[in-house]
Amino acid sequence: MGFAQRDPEETTKVLTEWFATRAGVDVEITGIDIPIASGWSNETLLVDTTDRRLVVRVEPTKVTVFLEANFDAQYRVMKALSEHTDVPMPALHWFESDTSWLGGRFWVMDRVDGAAPPYSPPYTVEGPLLQRSPSEQRRLWDNGVDAMAKVHRVDWRALALDFLDDRARGATGPAQQLAYYDEYLAWAEDGRRHDGARRALDWLREYQPPALAADDIGLCWGDSRIGNQLFDADGNVLAVLDWEMAALGDPQQDLAWFVLLDDLLSEGQGNSRVPGFPGRDETIARWESATGRRADAFDYYEVFAAFRFTVVMTRLGHLFFDLGVAPDDFAYDNFVSQHLARLLE
Repeated sequence: MGFAQRDPEETTKVLTEWFATRAGVDVEITGIDIPIASGWSNETLLVDTTDRRLVVRVEPTKVTVFLEANFDAQYRVMKALSEHTDVPMPALHWFESDTSWLGGRFWVMDRVDGAAPPYSPPYTVEGPLLQRSPSEQRRLWDNGVDAMAKVHRVDWRALALDFLDDRARGATGPAQQLAYYDEYLAWAEDGRRHDGARRALDWLREYQPPALAADDIGLCWGDSRIGNQLFDADGNVLAVLDWEMAALGDPQQDLAWFVLLDDLLSEGQGNSRVPGFPGRDETIARWESATGRRADAFDYYEVFAAFRFTVVMTRLGHLFFDLGVAPDDFAYDNFVSQHLARLLE
């Protein structure tokens, strides 16, 4: 589901001219696919040419899910990781700041030939992952954890990613993140208070961990889940995608989000977990071993993850209502907010 789609023929003409005049390359576009689910955070155009397969990510212009799009920051993070680290990433080629071409800024990167476990319908209910053996399922999960751990081992200072440190909102880490999500929630509520989210925010402030020491600050992927990783047929991670929520902070928040998202797609919706996936204790232990960090505040960051997702769902719920595909109360009562309430209890 998305909003009004671009015309593929017109988009092909625009991109062909852009490649020739702005990128300085002669490209023959043989096909363009605009997924109907595109457009909620970044619009995605899948472009086939005679010699390569590309992805064009376009900045959202009509609606936004997040309080701040940080579109250029996403590109800078991904390009730095692609060129200077062992984090599996697609190659990024061009960034266009002139909005006259596609109606918003955009970047062009290689398309990676892998598959991500689907979110809708969830991989816990149907899809090729369930056809794999338990050992193959476990391999995919473990490789996903290991790829996430590579993000957390990155020397973000050497990569000049300090622009992610939003010091205007407080000290790097929980304080800064809570200030951001407080503003995000107020914007997403759109005049109607979300009592469950506000209760969680009060709890998170009351039990907030100490400020992070300089050596404990790490790069946080943000939307860390296997659904944002592309895997090959053997369960190896080919690419780590979707960096809209990237920040500097405590990488435990990524670990908690990784575990929580799987919980929400399984027990959170009355589904069984994928049989071969290890439990949270094994997952935490693997991450600790891979990063050299301790997940000593995991419970806190699990509540924080459920709160963050509840804020996102508040915003999405209002958008869904405007499209006529969800009741008004969905923004305040959904499987994520219900899970958050259970955690707080």
